[in-house]
Amino acid sequence: MPAKKTPLSRKWITGMRWVWHLGGLSVAQLARRVWDEIDKDDIFGRAAQLSYYFLLALFPLLIFVSAVLGLVFAGNAGLYHDLLSYLQRVMPGSAYQLVRATVDEITMQSSGSKLSLSVIATLWTASSGMDAVINGLNVAYNVQERRAWWRRRLVAVSLTVLLTAI
Repeated sequence: MPAKKTPLSRKWITGMRWVWHLGGLSVAQLARRVWDEIDKDDIFGRAAQLSYYFLLALFPLLIFVSAVLGLVFAGNAGLYHDLLSYLQRVMPGSAYQLVRATVDEITMQSSGSKLSLSVIATLWTASSGMDAVINGLNVAYNVQERRAWWRRRLVAVSLTVLLTAI
């Protein structure tokens, strides 16, 4: 009876192309090639660029959320009071006073123009992050960008809206 081929048997390992052969490279050669590609493609700089743009997009998003909450609370006093009474029960007194003052201020200062401007600013900054993703993928796959800047921005905005909807 022939020996059973298990993943750990020597015949099975030598009979197939094993992933740890590293394409004939030593570990040091592979590490050097990976480091050279990271350096050539400026991976760390692109990571910093992505984190900057997506962090920058949070601030207009917070303005948008506060404007929406203000408009919702202004139109629905029952929801406003229910939320505040719940928060009063679960929060310490000083924290509740701070939240209450903030929510009151948001409700009084909410407007449609703040909502519109914050949506535009959020889309623009988030699409800048998506543009950085497009640029990073182009560099990683050695693709030369051939689209006009406005078409590239349109693609970035479309992808941002699509990913937001998902």
